[in-house]
Amino acid sequence: MDRMEVVIVGAGTAGMPCATEAVCAGAQVLVVEQAERPGGALHVSLGQMSGAGSQLQAVRGIKASAVAHLQDINRINRGTGRPDLWHAPSRGRVPRFIG
Repeated sequence: MDRMEVVIVGAGTAGMPCATEAVCAGAQVLVVEQAERPGGALHVSLGQMSGAGSQLQAVRGIKASAVAHLQDINRINRGTGRPDLWHAPSRGRVPRFIG
């Protein structure tokens, strides 16, 4: 097997776009998936992403805040979430694509 420059674990809605970007940038990419087909949770997902405190919400008169949103997430997952990851984007811990 050739030497891989990038290894992506999971062929879901995060892994496949990452693999695509890496290939487009010229990298040798290996995608490892445990399921029989790619897609991860996409097959059972509603394809939604949540957030709070947006300009769109404010324009529509929806009173929302990041704090209330995080409290709701914690309520929904019954305290099983990882609070150390909730604020990761604001601490610059999330990789960003440059292009």
